[in-house]
Amino acid sequence: MYMFRYYGQTRSRKDGPSGVSRNELEKLVLMELGKSLYEQPVSRVTQRVMLNIKSRLTPYDLVLIPKGNTGSEERIKNDIRWARKTLLKHGYLSHYSCHGYWRLTDKGRRYAERLTQRFASEYD
Repeated sequence: MYMFRYYGQTRSRKDGPSGVSRNELEKLVLMELGKSLYEQPVSRVTQRVMLNIKSRLTPYDLVLIPKGNTGSEERIKNDIRWARKTLLKHGYLSHYSCHGYWRLTDKGRRYAERLTQRFASEYD
């Protein structure tokens, strides 16, 4: 599976460099959900992931971009939501969680546990 192949590398995007790859964001979302009872509010997951990568965020990551009809949001928050979409596609997150919550599947729990054991000291 190609999903996490580029761990730890800075990825260049179409209109600017980001300090964090989307693949790394996917890992961080899984690890954060794995720390609790495998379901958390979206706002908490986003906040905790951003705290883990705060020192590596670039001005490009913090630019406000349009968010539907509701205004704007920082690009990094949008990237975290895209990471969630990829995790859903690969079966790590459940399609059946309550609105505003992200929930791991059994497959996601197993993978989150492996990631946490491997990278816990790096992101605590």
